[in-house]
Amino acid sequence: MISCFIHKYTYFLCLQVEIIMDKLKKSGILGGYMGHVYTIEFQKRGLPHIHILIFINRQYCLQSPEQVDQVISAELPDPQTHPRLYRLVTKFMIHRPCGELNSSASCMQDRVCSKKYPRPFNTTTTISDGGYPTYRRRDNGWTFQMKSPITGSNEMIEIGNQWVVPYNPMLMLMLECHANLESCMSVKAFKYIHKYIYKGHDRITMAFGEQNNEVSQYLDARYVSTSEAVWRLLHFSMHSEKPTVVRLAVHCENEQNVVFTSDNLADVIARGPSQTTLTQWLAMNAKEADEEVRTGIVTRTSRDLLYQDYPQAYSWNNSTKKWSLRRQNMFAIGRLIFAHPTGKECFYLRLLLTVRRGCTSFVDIRTINGHTYDTFKDACRVLGLLEDDRE
Repeated sequence: MISCFIHKYTYFLCLQVEIIMDKLKKSGILGGYMGHVYTIEFQKRGLPHIHILIFINRQYCLQSPEQVDQVISAELPDPQTHPRLYRLVTKFMIHRPCGELNSSASCMQDRVCSKKYPRPFNTTTTISDGGYPTYRRRDNGWTFQMKSPITGSNEMIEIGNQWVVPYNPMLMLMLECHANLESCMSVKAFKYIHKYIYKGHDRITMAFGEQNNEVSQYLDARYVSTSEAVWRLLHFSMHSEKPTVVRLAVHCENEQNVVFTSDNLADVIARGPSQTTLTQWLAMNAKEADEEVRTGIVTRTSRDLLYQDYPQAYSWNNSTKKWSLRRQNMFAIGRLIFAHPTGKECFYLRLLLTVRRGCTSFVDIRTINGHTYDTFKDACRVLGLLEDDRE
């Protein structure tokens, strides 16, 4: 009976994920959909939930307080005009009382709520430099009564807008579950969210026996709950991201990575230098024909594309080691492989590739205004990409 219940609940969540992603892509609930990243996460108690990062079109970005208020609310809805939404918000979107109302709450750290509740009242939404807006929480008198979270207490406490977790009304009515929605407006916020999405699986430390050797006594292992086991056995998706991210090679001339074993060493040597995304980008630019390509809503020629923008118009075939024109309404994001400053010329080459267009060879990359410089570093300095020690 328990296994059957878990199976149904897990399948229900999977359907919810499909529904919400379909609505975000086609219905435009949050604006013009451009891409997403999501990961399914399971708590230690076995409850699954999803973290979704949505990328929307620039024209729909929430850049003003008025635009934020149209999409995100951090207030109790009017119980007279929106009774169903009021029931859902008071059931799913209220932060469990803590602080003076419940000092033993799980969110309390050093006698302060780690989630910063209760939040102060605000007459208007303000956008801060930290990446997250301070949402409007008016002191309009809308409250409701709930039982005190303290065990054994029958006291009723009053909850207002200070305890409401930000939400989108349409998503709340559609999903009928806890659905926190935040607006991210800075690189700092993006970095935090990506680290949270890619933080990996739950871990647990288990103790065995009564040995005195701590190394053999404790085992750091991966924790898999019953719900997660069912989710994986049914081959449901754990992670999704769109558009595709293409890793672009960065290397100096004839310094491609070569993979070989003791058995195929002779074949690798006979085959010669391997073709990479970088060498083929140079080869494509060296062709006489200059194709017209469409990136997003802009039509440009192929030689006008930066190396990092090339995947928007061309797709990389890893088996044939060639670029081919991408199909319509499809695009990908190019990501240059990281090069450390101690890598010397490789680092400066990567820096040049972010600004140089239509280059046909490694020599052409370090040729600026008809003059070929000896090193990529010199070319970077001429273009003003580096600082020097002159005052």
